[in-house]
Amino acid sequence: EPVVAVAEAVAPSVVLVIVPGTAQGSGIVLDNDGRVVTNAHVVDEFEEVQVLLPSGRLVEGTVLGADVRRDVAVVQLAETDESVKVATFAPSDRIRVGQLAVAVGSPFELSQTVTAGIVSAVGRVVPSYGCQVGGTRSAKCADVSMLQTDAPINPGNSGGPLADRTGRVIGMNTSIRTEGFLTANAGVGFAIPSDTVLLVADRLISGEPVATAFLGISGVTPTDGRAGALITEIVEGSPAERAGLEKDDLIVRSDGRPIPDMRALRADIQLRLPGTKVELEYLRGDRIGKTVLELA
Repeated sequence: EPVVAVAEAVAPSVVLVIVPGTAQGSGIVLDNDGRVVTNAHVVDEFEEVQVLLPSGRLVEGTVLGADVRRDVAVVQLAETDESVKVATFAPSDRIRVGQLAVAVGSPFELSQTVTAGIVSAVGRVVPSYGCQVGGTRSAKCADVSMLQTDAPINPGNSGGPLADRTGRVIGMNTSIRTEGFLTANAGVGFAIPSDTVLLVADRLISGEPVATAFLGISGVTPTDGRAGALITEIVEGSPAERAGLEKDDLIVRSDGRPIPDMRALRADIQLRLPGTKVELEYLRGDRIGKTVLELA
């Protein structure tokens, strides 16, 4: 059975992250050096946490860094054991709506809980965790592009993997949509795409900045019914100008993924880091163009 196989493959790569006296969540084993990736909101502003390994052994962990804007943090384990297995990640551009999605985590302190569903949407624009911390006008707040899933996700699943049918991690579970005063799953969960998780984690480990990437345009959503982000201004000397983009170009795809409106483009760029490359497809009059640019 597919879900059973996925659960068996992924479970050794999932740990329970405990912040004594406050909260807990899940984490994904990144490498053989004992590093774990989880959500920034799981570790909050703490520097030291405890981590429960798949074997049931409790070890100490040190937070190496956190990116509140994208809700990613990395924890260094003091030690590991033979129960721990490094997770395998799948490329984000291979994710398809309707494919199997299996979530593994520790909802309500129930470690190694497995739930299953599908990828309900890709590129779903959701306010980041930073918006809750600092408010909508905070520099930590951003609209970010997420995977949406109906695999049941509840408090404690945060930081755990969302995996495909081969057991590869396609995203890191981070939030749910709730109704009224409920805090339990309502069939709408969100996960940070795998490429973003790895990119931010790598920067945090190496001590590099995790600032937001800069494209260099101002834009709006068209009012004539067309999908896309309509450029209204190009910043001089920006990546957009160097790549040949022009005022009135309509950006319709980013790395092959549809851009339905300006908010979606903004969210797509918010998840990226300076120095990364992106392929943008645009309409200029009745002509389709493509350009690859390096974000600043």
